Amino acid sequence: MGGRVAENQGETADAERRRRPNLDRQISIQYFRAALISELHATENAMPTLASPATVKVIGANGQISLGKQFAGRQVLVEEQETGVWLIRTATVIPDNERWLHSTQAASNLAQAIGWSTQHPAADSQNDDILAAAAKNE
Repeated sequence: MGGRVAENQGETADAERRRRPNLDRQISIQYFRAALISELHATENAMPTLASPATVKVIGANGQISLGKQFAGRQVLVEEQETGVWLIRTATVIPDNERWLHSTQAASNLAQAIGWSTQHPAADSQNDDILAAAAKNE
């Protein structure tokens, strides 16, 4: 009788697989995801990082925290990822009125001007002529 129960369970599982043809595929995908996540965590823990060990800092009464003299005067981005968790990254901030200097057109114009100045070096011999022309136009 016990053998028949096992056969019935096997038949039931086969019938279930036939009704749900993607069951094996879904299980394989779930297994693969779990294995991949497990491997990633193992790799993350095994890889050396540049980060220094955690240190305890005290936030002063005025709400400030010291990151060290090596960062004095630097601008940083502070992102509050969740309550009590901050990500602090050094940053270079470009003022709005200078952003145009970082456009493709400005870079192209600058490269063209540098090329022209390389082919036409400045010379003191032209100063008198330039000053005379400028005085005439005034």
